[in-house]
Amino acid sequence: MNRPLILALPLLAVGSFAFAADAPRMSLDPKNLDRSVSACTDFFQFATGGKKYEIPPAESRWGSFDELAERNQVAVRGVLDKLAAKPSSDVEERKVGAFYGACMNEAKVEADGIAPLKPRLVAIDAVKNRAGFEAEFAKLQAGGVPTLFNFFSSQDQKNPDRVIGSISQGGLSLPNKDYYTKTDEKTVALRAAFTQYVDKMFELMGDKTPSPGATVLAFETKLAGGSRTPVELRNPNANYNPHKLADLKTLAPGFNWDRYIASLGVQLDGVNVGQPEFVKNADALLGSEPLATLKTYAKWRLMQTTVSSMPKRFIDTAFAFDSKMTGAKEQQPRWKRCVAATTAAMPDAVGKVFVKEVIDPRTKTRVEGMLVNIRAALSETLQQLDWMTPATKARALAKADAVMQLVAWPDKPRDYTNLKIEAGTPFAVDQAAVRSFEVARNRAKIGKPPARDEWTFAASIVNAQYSPLYNRILFPAGILQPPFFDANADDAVNYGGIGAVIGHELTHGFDDQGRQFDAKGILQDWWEPSDADNYKKRAQCVVDQFESYVGIDDVHHQGRLVQGEAIADLGGLTISYRAFQKTDEAKAKKEIDGLTPDQRFFLSFGQIWAGAIRPEAIRTRLATDPHPLGKFRTIGTVSNMSEFATAFACKPGDAMVRATACKIW
Repeated sequence: MNRPLILALPLLAVGSFAFAADAPRMSLDPKNLDRSVSACTDFFQFATGGKKYEIPPAESRWGSFDELAERNQVAVRGVLDKLAAKPSSDVEERKVGAFYGACMNEAKVEADGIAPLKPRLVAIDAVKNRAGFEAEFAKLQAGGVPTLFNFFSSQDQKNPDRVIGSISQGGLSLPNKDYYTKTDEKTVALRAAFTQYVDKMFELMGDKTPSPGATVLAFETKLAGGSRTPVELRNPNANYNPHKLADLKTLAPGFNWDRYIASLGVQLDGVNVGQPEFVKNADALLGSEPLATLKTYAKWRLMQTTVSSMPKRFIDTAFAFDSKMTGAKEQQPRWKRCVAATTAAMPDAVGKVFVKEVIDPRTKTRVEGMLVNIRAALSETLQQLDWMTPATKARALAKADAVMQLVAWPDKPRDYTNLKIEAGTPFAVDQAAVRSFEVARNRAKIGKPPARDEWTFAASIVNAQYSPLYNRILFPAGILQPPFFDANADDAVNYGGIGAVIGHELTHGFDDQGRQFDAKGILQDWWEPSDADNYKKRAQCVVDQFESYVGIDDVHHQGRLVQGEAIADLGGLTISYRAFQKTDEAKAKKEIDGLTPDQRFFLSFGQIWAGAIRPEAIRTRLATDPHPLGKFRTIGTVSNMSEFATAFACKPGDAMVRATACKIW
């Protein structure tokens, strides 16, 4: 789904800003180093190779991030177990407990079976013509079932002070267009497995539709034909295409736009159509495909969306297919799935109880102090650039100064008053209520001023984010603990950890996508032509560098796909290093465990990416993820920094010293 433009660290397990009694203090354990390898030859192996990571059967990867994410999950689970067992006097906490309790009540889920889905399945079967399918399609969307294209609210990229309706490509079951078009042996085999997966799900439903897997795959392949690739979706200008209602009728004349827009329940004077060719193609398919095909596709999208709330036989079938892309050997335990589901359903409510039970409130102040230093380092860096003209530099500084920051937890959590969750309700019904609530909440934003301080995920989540439309950085409490931050750790470790993350998110404002938005979040070219050319040459260096990295077998990173994250890693670590150099500890140059402050800084950065990943997961990430693999995030970044070479006495010709270093900031 092409959601509103967000630039973030991957949803890797990172850790929370927790100071629970059993939370480890952050330090650089010398035993984690592999001293059989020179830091100048393979810094990733040197920094992380001393600790071996065994991937648990239920995971596709395991490392320092994942260990900390699990610790967060355990903390959240403890709170949710209490709320489920003994309902709180707080209405919101009661809903959280009821939702989690329904998820954990596997016996009731088995007893309920597919009964909660029956009304919708019957409605799909009752469709008589295209008009009926379009009406049912709108109802599926209103219920949070992504079908055909996506409709959602977003800021107007040319006028971010207003929220508009947006349409984007969607409706595919496989990760992206490439999975339907590539002809290599593994992709062909995956499509065959997908066909069998769909067939099995229909069989479990008791649905006698003939060859549903082949039908769904054939239809989605045609739908993918009008889709853009992940690289193409990185171009914000190409995805900004305002349409009036009359324009929509010209673009897709067979679709009843008047009826569809009336079903949305909002006033629209127009919408942004991210990928017009996709909407045109979808309209043509609705006119050419048999009604039976459309109904089979609609039922499949409903099944795929709701499988997590269905009985075990459905979940196991879905896992058997998903494991072909993740490599996981067994299902995650139900408690983990229910913690994740509850957090996704009511992120601010779960974040609130997480913060109340686990988080030391002093931490927010400490990290905000680091933010001051690193933001100052960014401004100084921009001022000193020798390749940027004064006019562009002034605008860049204005943008850096205007960045809004949200730290640890939301001051104004979202209101769940209208979300109806009650104890004893079937889990599938609760899930449907959450989906409908979220769709309605999203659509209600249209025509109103944007809520710039609204959080996009729970405070317990291990992530960080930059939004170019808001020109805003966000650091939830979930990322503010070891290995990223610890008030008891030395500055080198903190600046190499959370400092690099802060710098990363700030730099996203100036990566290949972020640089196209100005200080107010407006999509417009604020660069002098010579500066834009200089930037593109420097960015191409990063693209070429990551194209050279082989993830597995002969599959390389897609340089154009990962350039934004790679640029942010390089800029973020560079900026954090400069901020660190102003600390008393850096100036004192005192060694700890035989390591200089600079060495500890870089080792802290390297060790946050420690871990192992399954081959299947590597392939999936190379095809879909704008974030490079951890190994290449580490060596790709430090090999461009002369400060790293100095810290470890690396010489020209060493593997960790690039002959032509990429340098932007």
